[in-house]
Amino acid sequence: MGNVIKLIGLIAINVFLISAIHYSLVIQNTASKSKTNRFISEIDILDTYFRKKMVQDMSEQLIDLSEALDRNGKRKSTDYIAIHHTGADESLVDVIDFHTKIQKWRSVGYHYYIDKSGTVYRLLKPNSTSAHAKHHNSDAVSVCMQGNFEEENPTAKQYEQCLKLIYILHVKYPDAEIVGHKDLSKTACPGRNFPLSYLINQVNHFHTFVLWKQKLKKFSQSFGRSN
Repeated sequence: MGNVIKLIGLIAINVFLISAIHYSLVIQNTASKSKTNRFISEIDILDTYFRKKMVQDMSEQLIDLSEALDRNGKRKSTDYIAIHHTGADESLVDVIDFHTKIQKWRSVGYHYYIDKSGTVYRLLKPNSTSAHAKHHNSDAVSVCMQGNFEEENPTAKQYEQCLKLIYILHVKYPDAEIVGHKDLSKTACPGRNFPLSYLINQVNHFHTFVLWKQKLKKFSQSFGRSN
C-alpha cells in the first residue's frame, strides 16, 4: 500500500507543477512558439513515461495463460470493468478446475486472476467474452482476486496490483465503468472488506494528471498560435 501512496503523491505533485506552469503562462503571456512547443513535448514525455512505467511494471510481473485457456470469441463491447473475489481461499488451479471440469464451461470465467502474493495471471484475452456475471459476459472485462473479502482484507500487494491493472484497463477502455460484481448481479462480491470506492477514486486521481495534460496541451497550442 505504501507504493500506491507514493505513486498518488507523485501524481499530485505533477498535477500541482502543471497547474503552476499553466498559471505562469497565462499571466506572463510571453512564451515564444518554440518554447511552447518544447513545453508541450515535455508534458508528453512525462505522460508517456507515467503510462509506460505502469504498463511495464505490470507486463514484467503478469503471467499470461490466455493462449492455453481462452476458447471464447470476441466481446461485443466493453461497458464495465468488473472486480470479483473468489469467495474462498481458492487457488488458480481450483478456479480453473471448477469452471472447466465441474461447471463444464469451455473456458475459465475470468479475464484476470490476482493471488494473495500479488501475482497477476491473464486467463483470457482482454477482448474475449467470459463467464463472470450473468447478462454481462459480452460487455465486461473481469478481474478476480483470491480470497473471501467478506471475512478478510486483500493483501497490500494484491490491492496494489489490482489498482495498477484496473488503471491500465481503464486507459484501454476509457468509457467502461469500474464496478463490483455486486453492481451487476445479486451478490456481495467482491465483499464488504474490499475498498471499491477508494480504488475508483484512486483511478480517477491517475486520470486527473492525464486530463490536465490534455487541457494544458490544447491551451499551449492555442497560445503558441497567437504568438
